[in-house]
Amino acid sequence: MPKPLHGNGNGRITRYAEPIAELPFAYPESLDDLCPIKFAIADTKAQKQRWRNLIASYHYLGYTTFAGAEGRYLIESSSGTIAAIGFAASPWSCAPRDNYIGWDKATREARLHLVVGNARFLILPQVRVVNLASYILSRVARRLPLATGYSPTGTSQGHCEVQLNVALPGLTQQD
Repeated sequence: MPKPLHGNGNGRITRYAEPIAELPFAYPESLDDLCPIKFAIADTKAQKQRWRNLIASYHYLGYTTFAGAEGRYLIESSSGTIAAIGFAASPWSCAPRDNYIGWDKATREARLHLVVGNARFLILPQVRVVNLASYILSRVARRLPLATGYSPTGTSQGHCEVQLNVALPGLTQQD
């Protein structure tokens, strides 16, 4: 077969990376001392690269591109970047979700654009602040209309899902 004329980009971005060489910051141990916390949309080239590097270095799933619409945020405090969160379009077909919501095929086709998925959520490992995950997720939930949660698997070690009333209707198929 002839070589392709244009590459598709597969393999250009590393899924996992060594942790970024940064100076260790001294983060406060309480939420009150860490505030104010700001959400910065990762829309510049430098911010996107920083988001990718943090996720590839510290998130257990590593970095992969998201399918469909997406939004990425760097979460900053006066001490520097403390977290990163990313949202992506919801999967087209997810039987446990569709059954839980009560969607048939026609309803899913009409309403799926209203569902957003939390694709990545990372608090940097050196940041150890009680209730920080809940605080960040509650701030995110206030930004989203009719925010409700759904978690297809219980693989994360965090326990903030319960505080956002996340439903666990079933497990998705894992390949």
